[in-house]
Formats: sequence, structure tokens, C-alpha cells
Amino acid sequence: MFERKKKSAPVLLHEGEDFAEAFRTEPDPKTRRLLLEEYGDEKAELRRQLLGHRYSRVKGQEVDNFLRAYLMLRTLDARSSHMQKAEAQEALTAFCLDQVDTFGEDVLFDELYNAFWRYYCLCDNDRTYNAVAFGLGQINENARAQKVAKEIRTAVFDTPKRLGLSDAFALLQDAAEAAFQDHYPGAVTD
Repeated sequence: MFERKKKSAPVLLHEGEDFAEAFRTEPDPKTRRLLLEEYGDEKAELRRQLLGHRYSRVKGQEVDNFLRAYLMLRTLDARSSHMQKAEAQEALTAFCLDQVDTFGEDVLFDELYNAFWRYYCLCDNDRTYNAVAFGLGQINENARAQKVAKEIRTAVFDTPKRLGLSDAFALLQDAAEAAFQDHYPGAVTD
């Protein structure tokens, strides 16, 4: 009686779009895997391996280990100084910053860039994150950019500097800043 319509494969890249740019700015992990499968470049195998490190399954849920590591950095100030250094080292490993030689700086940079791009997209779309005055209003785009910039500055720049790990986190800092500038072009921050 009812015919099932065949689903056509989604168009992942439009004419003229660059695979690397689309892969770098796509926030959805499933779509990123499809992009890699359909259009992968000469670094596809390294990208696939890095995705394996970034995403894992816990109790049937996909976990973004890069965002988990970022949130770990954000909460370091609440820990004792001994725990701060240990957790920063754990975050360094979770971000694969200790494997730059394995993945290559450009492939790892793209993945870190994507993690921050995804985080900025999540911030843009979260009603609670954007709420003011007990949820009665929403902050404007510039206020959101300032809020995000302050958090990134504290977690990704100030905390590693305070712990003497700025050099180890340099690639992460570069990726966070580049993704911020691209995601919030023209944003005025303090």
C-alpha cells in the first residue's frame, strides 16, 4: 500500500567547495566521517586515525574527547595545584598534542580547529549559555563572542601559561584562536 521512498545520499560537497575546509568546519561527527569516506584527501588515513582518538563510545553514547579535554581545562582552577598539573597533562594527551609527530601538525591542527569550531557552534545554539536575567532574555552576538573569548583565554591560554605548559599547548592555542576569528569575524573582544 505504502511505498518506501528511497533516500538519496546527501550532497556533502557542492561544486567548488574544498574538502579540507568542509571537513574542518563541519560540527557533526557523522557528517565528517561521511565527508572523509567520500572525498578524503592524501591524509585521509591519518584523519581517520585521529577521529578514532577524538571520538569514543561510553555506554553507547559517542563522546568527543577533545571537548571533554577542553572542559577539563576550563575547570582546572577549582583543583589543587598538584591536580592541576596532572589534569593538564591528561588534557594534553586527550588532545593528542603529544602525538604531533604521528599525525602531523597540519592534520592535528585541523582536528583541533574543528573541536573549537564545534564548541563555538554549541555555544551559539545553547539557550542556557546565551541567557541573561534568569533566562528572560538572550545576549547579543557580540556579548556571546566576548563570553566565549574570555572562557577560551582563561582555559587555553592563561591556565597553561600559569602551569608552565604554554609551549606544549601552542598548537591548541593557535587552533582555538583561528577557529574563533573565523567563527566570530569582526567580533570585538576585550
